[in-house]
Amino acid sequence: MTNHNPAFSLRAPQMDEVHAVADFHNECSCLLDAKDEVTTAEMANFWQTPDISREDDLRIAIAPDGQILGYAEALVYGEPAAHPYIFLRVHPQHMDGGVTEALLDWAIARCQSVLDIVPAELRVSIGMHQPSTDTATADVLRSRGFGVIRHSFLMGIDLEAEPPAPEWPGGVELRPFDPKQYAPDVYRAVVDAFRDHFGFHEEPFESGFPRWQHMMIEEEAFDRDLWFIAWDGEEVAGVALCKEMARDGGKIGWVEDLGVRRPWRKRGLGKALLLHSFAAFYGRGLRHAGLYVDASNLTGALRLYEAAGMRMLRQLDRYERELRPGKEVMTTELTG
Repeated sequence: MTNHNPAFSLRAPQMDEVHAVADFHNECSCLLDAKDEVTTAEMANFWQTPDISREDDLRIAIAPDGQILGYAEALVYGEPAAHPYIFLRVHPQHMDGGVTEALLDWAIARCQSVLDIVPAELRVSIGMHQPSTDTATADVLRSRGFGVIRHSFLMGIDLEAEPPAPEWPGGVELRPFDPKQYAPDVYRAVVDAFRDHFGFHEEPFESGFPRWQHMMIEEEAFDRDLWFIAWDGEEVAGVALCKEMARDGGKIGWVEDLGVRRPWRKRGLGKALLLHSFAAFYGRGLRHAGLYVDASNLTGALRLYEAAGMRMLRQLDRYERELRPGKEVMTTELTG
């Protein structure tokens, strides 16, 4: 799709522009929520993820003077690619200049390309999340056929004192994480734990594992000492995959993934992993921790986090636009 607006043009970002795009992203985020969202290293790692093409999947809106006005991702990977995803940020000062519409229309067209490769019997929809404070973008999304289907929360906690000691279920123990030896086991456990989460759909190990490994282990912030893997014998029972995250001129503790496999649920393992993570952050001098959670999580994760003292800091609205009806491949409710 070609943009003919003389006030800006759309093009794929170049790798040497990653710092400028990350700065733009954070400027938008600070205006909406007073929080940075991403570092240059995190964005660079993401742009180099297997199955993501900068030329095909990313666009920036550029003014004639070189100023970045907007940024969009249209992610069409997955097997099957029945639920492509859009990420969109437009500078609040340029919401009335057609930038949002141009980027969104490009992204929708890119996502519609999956209709040619997804089996005809499967339902296809586009998903995206937007901060609830971004009301201007919400108006454009509704005009393009998107509707809010649920919400996610940014949860946070101030670690003002050493957290309570965790109580581990019998037979479960933590072992040091060796990425060369245990990465496939941990990946399979994460997949198994998250198959009960809304929006999950499993894809072949051959495509899913390399992407996960790149985004989780090959990123700059990866720290094996903050990956807490709970074992029961030779099986992974649950995980808390954490890191230190640079935010707002300092660092916080971040829980990227916390999951417990079905056979080990309702035994306190999730709470133990969370408290152990908080204690590790506190021991490093980090006085704030955060994570994202689906507000209507099917497994009750929100209740766990609230019981541990976390509070909602920010709401993201999850939007969806159906491209084609059919059989749903992603998890929408608990079964079994």
